[in-house]
Amino acid sequence: IVTVSADRNLSLWNQAGTEVIRTFTGITNPTGIVLDAWLPNETTLAAIANDGRVRLWNLGTAQLLKVSEGEPTIAASGVANDHLVLTGNLDAEVHVRQLPGGDPVRVFRGHTTSTHSGVAFSPDGHLVLSGGVERSIRLWDRDTGAQIRSFTASPAGTMAAEFSEDGSLVLGTMGLPEPGVRLWSITTGEVARDFRWTASWPTAATLSRDGTRVAAGAQDQRVRVFDVQSGAVTRDLRVTGWPSRLAFAPTRPWLVVGSTDSTVTVLNLENGQTRHEITFNAGAVTALQFTAGSEALLVAWQDGLVRLYDTERFEVQREFVSRSGFLDAAALSPDGATLLTGESFPSFTATLWDVATSKVLRTFTENRWAPAAVAFSRDGRSVLIGSDTVREWSIADLAPRIGVVRLPDRIEVSWNRGTLERATHPLGPWESVPGATSPWTTSTSTSGPQSIELFRIAPALKSMVTPGSRR
Repeated sequence: IVTVSADRNLSLWNQAGTEVIRTFTGITNPTGIVLDAWLPNETTLAAIANDGRVRLWNLGTAQLLKVSEGEPTIAASGVANDHLVLTGNLDAEVHVRQLPGGDPVRVFRGHTTSTHSGVAFSPDGHLVLSGGVERSIRLWDRDTGAQIRSFTASPAGTMAAEFSEDGSLVLGTMGLPEPGVRLWSITTGEVARDFRWTASWPTAATLSRDGTRVAAGAQDQRVRVFDVQSGAVTRDLRVTGWPSRLAFAPTRPWLVVGSTDSTVTVLNLENGQTRHEITFNAGAVTALQFTAGSEALLVAWQDGLVRLYDTERFEVQREFVSRSGFLDAAALSPDGATLLTGESFPSFTATLWDVATSKVLRTFTENRWAPAAVAFSRDGRSVLIGSDTVREWSIADLAPRIGVVRLPDRIEVSWNRGTLERATHPLGPWESVPGATSPWTTSTSTSGPQSIELFRIAPALKSMVTPGSRR
C-alpha cells in the first residue's frame, strides 16, 4: 500500500497497513499536491504533482532516480505497469505523456572512451561485445558484468564490433600503418584471420550471416569483399563518399553500402553491378539493416531521418524523424516490431519506437554522451546502448499494443506483436483469427445492431504484476 501524507512524502506500507516499510521524499514545492502514484514496473515508484513534475524512485531503496518536468496539471492518472501518465492540463486538453523509463539491468564499465562504434549481444545471449575509439574491443559476461577478454588490434580503436552468427568469432578493424579487418576466436582470444589492404583507413566492416564473407569500407571510397576461408578479395567496388555503414542481405546476394555523402548503394555481389541507389540529402548514413527475410531495409541518416524500404521496388514503408539534432545509430528488433535509435546533440537520448505506428514507446535519458551504438538481444527483451559507458536495459515490460480505426465500411485493427484473437463476449470464448496479420480489416456490414465483436492480442495481459512475473 502506498499513501501520501500532508508533507508530500509517500510511504510504502505492508499490506496490513500496520508498518511503514520505507518513505519516499523529494517533492519540495510548498504548494505541491500529489495527484497520483503508481508502479511503472516492479522496481519503480512514480508520482505526479500538480506542477506537472513526475518523480521516479527506486522502490527497493527509496532513491530518487529522476524528475521529469511537465506543465501545470489539474488531474492525472498513471498507467500501471507502464511509463505512461494521462494528464488534464490548463489548456483544457488531455495528454498522454511518455516518461523516461526502462529497467537498467547492468552497466559494463572499463572502457576508456565515451565514443563507441559497436555493441552486440552474442547469439546465445550470454556475452556482450563493445568497441570504440580505444585500443581494445572488450568481451563481457552478461550475467556478472565482468570483463572476460579484450581484443587488441589498433591504438586508434575499431570502426566495428560484432559477433559471427555462430558466436565463435569477433570482428574488428585495424588502422594505419597496416589497415584491415581482423577476426578473433572467442574461446582463445587468438587471431583467426586478417584481411588487409594498403594506405587507407578503414571506415566500416561487417561479416555475412553465413560467415563466408567479410566486407570492409575504407577512406579510398572502396569496398572490398573478402572470402573468409582463403582471405582473397572477391570484389573490389568503388562507391561515392566514404563508406560509413555496410550490411549483407541475409537471403540475397546483396551488399548495401551507406556513405558519408548520404548515398545508399545496393550492390549485387554475383555480378558486381548496382541494383539500386537511394540518394537523400540528410547527412552521413548512420545505420543499415535488413530484416531477417531480406524483405525490408532500414536506413538511418545523421540528420535524424530513418526510413524502412521494401526491397522489391525500394518504396518507403515507414518513416521516423528524430526529435534531436543528430542521429548516430539505429537498429531493428529481431521481429521487426520496434526500432531503437541513438540521438546525440543536444538530447543524448536513445528512443524506442513502435514500427507499426511510428509512435515513441520509451526514451532512455541516462546517457552522458552520444549513444553511437545500439543493439537488441536475440529475444528482443533487452537492448544495449553505448554512450559514456555501455548499458543494458530491459524492455520486457513493453506489452503488446493494439490499435483500432473505424472506417465507413470496416474496422481496421493493427498490433505490434502477438496473435489476434476475437470473441463476441468479454468472458469468451476467445478464438484466434486465422491468417490475421497487422493491419487486419473486418467488414461491419454483416453485424446486426445488437452484435458485438471484441479483439485482443494473445496472450492476454495480467491485470497485476507480482514479484517475478512478466506482463
